[in-house]
Amino acid sequence: MIRTARSRVFRARDRRTYGYDQDWREERKRLRGMEELWDPGTKANIEALGIGVTRLHAVAAALAGRRRLGCPIIKIANWQHMNDDRGVSFMTMTSSDTPTSCKPRASVLIRVEDEPPATRLEYFRRALAPTIALYDVRMEADGAVRASIRTGRVGTVGVTNVSFPPGPRLRFDARRTPRLIRRSDPELFKIHVQVRGSTAFEQGGREAVLRPGDFTFLDLSRPSHVRHVGDEHEVVAVQFRPAALPLRHDEVARVTAVRVPGDDGLGAPIAALARHLARRLGDHGATDGARLSTALTDLLIVALAERLDRGAAVPPATRHRALLASAQSLIDRRLADPRLSPSEVATAHHISLRSLQKLFEDQGTSVARWIRERRLERCRRDLLDPALSDLPASIIALGWGFVDAAHFSRVFREAYGHPPGEYRRLGGEQQWA
Repeated sequence: MIRTARSRVFRARDRRTYGYDQDWREERKRLRGMEELWDPGTKANIEALGIGVTRLHAVAAALAGRRRLGCPIIKIANWQHMNDDRGVSFMTMTSSDTPTSCKPRASVLIRVEDEPPATRLEYFRRALAPTIALYDVRMEADGAVRASIRTGRVGTVGVTNVSFPPGPRLRFDARRTPRLIRRSDPELFKIHVQVRGSTAFEQGGREAVLRPGDFTFLDLSRPSHVRHVGDEHEVVAVQFRPAALPLRHDEVARVTAVRVPGDDGLGAPIAALARHLARRLGDHGATDGARLSTALTDLLIVALAERLDRGAAVPPATRHRALLASAQSLIDRRLADPRLSPSEVATAHHISLRSLQKLFEDQGTSVARWIRERRLERCRRDLLDPALSDLPASIIALGWGFVDAAHFSRVFREAYGHPPGEYRRLGGEQQWA
């Protein structure tokens, strides 16, 4: 039944449904290797696990196909479980606002709470493997678990958000063993950014215990161990190809499972950007996704090279892009502070104000203009938020660093064509006029 379903899912008609038309045989071989890890009990109960592991693998294959075609990922608007003329189950995905050159696009959301409490832990354990890598996962919880996995691609990187909201105490232990690596080696690096709770990562004889805001770096082609104990937990994993790092393999091995604080140096912009990618997964177009993924890898290259005292190995263009991304990230984190200024951004990065201005001039803007536009965009978004409809526009502006209401009203009208109050009443429709 399993192999029949797999072959039916991967036939030509379904390849068109999933939006990939090449290299599917390689993906099929990889997924067959993963199937060999399923024990008889799991094979017998696949249909009891909601969408089922076979269907989940089909989604993973679809995402791989979109990656090869260079298409961005968006949210799935509708899931349809169907039976073909032989009674074999398969899945189709439809989405809205999808360019014809890249149909369909998707970010996959898996919610464990949709399952009966008795099968949630097993469901989560099986669902996790296709999204990151094969791990031997063991989980225990003191009550009914709520959890979600959202995964997709942004530009050249894969992004996965794993979240356990506050609830029963959870004990999570995952090991990537040599046997599992031989079975399935995606040949990827990844970083883990801690959002909530605390997680310990082990690799190469080192251990990194992460707190919120911290991140660490792992090599999926080498054994590793991940564990967590607590009543809430959330991490963002970002995967990318080794070719993205201009470092030797032996050098990379020296920086795995090393805690990088989220409040120090480049740790802050890396963690902030990774969290941003996870929050907006599926919302980025191809150009925006490529820009964001490049910014993240540039920051990571510089951060790892500095830890290895290999700063000279970083190309000047990469260093400049990383510096710009770091400055932009600092601005985003401090938009609500009315004291934020170009000189403060320059001081925080240990460069002259002129050097900072040059970075932004190369992008066709200035530091002050960038700050103002980012603040205006946050205000615009809040003005259209129904949950904030009772909040005066002047208070929203103050919350994003505009201390002068008259000045805010003037610059907002220049940017969006209407004063803030009128823009709110119109529901922002004029921006599409």
